[in-house]
Amino acid sequence: MLKSKNEELEQYKALLHKYANIYVREGLGEKEDMYQEACMVFLDVYDKFDESRGTPFFSYLETSLKNKLYSLKRSQKREPLILSLDRPIPKATNDDTTYTFLDTLSDDREHVDGTITNLILIGYNMTQISDILGVSRPTVYKRLNEERKNN
Repeated sequence: MLKSKNEELEQYKALLHKYANIYVREGLGEKEDMYQEACMVFLDVYDKFDESRGTPFFSYLETSLKNKLYSLKRSQKREPLILSLDRPIPKATNDDTTYTFLDTLSDDREHVDGTITNLILIGYNMTQISDILGVSRPTVYKRLNEERKNN
């Protein structure tokens, strides 16, 4: 038999915080917002829970929290990649020299050094980097390894 909503919420607070932290690590939002999302899942689960089905409340809640995580990840739309070919990007060295993406597309290897590392630090994944540079993913990995060896 379920306790009152407030008592159950208090009992499962740690689990809600755990999933809020997971949501934050997945880049889905800020801690407070993600905790509220987890609490909303809890309230929905509490209202829909049917003890006669034999599923423990904890299992139903945890499954619903996981489903919400996948739902948030799926619905999260990345802003479209708008790339200005003449916008300066810093070179991965200590000097103040900058190059444009047009420079990185050239065959001149000195301009390419550090570009992949910079894009990774900015937050792009390997697929996005390969799209930006117009090369295959294996080429991105190869160039990244070259950058690492050179530094």
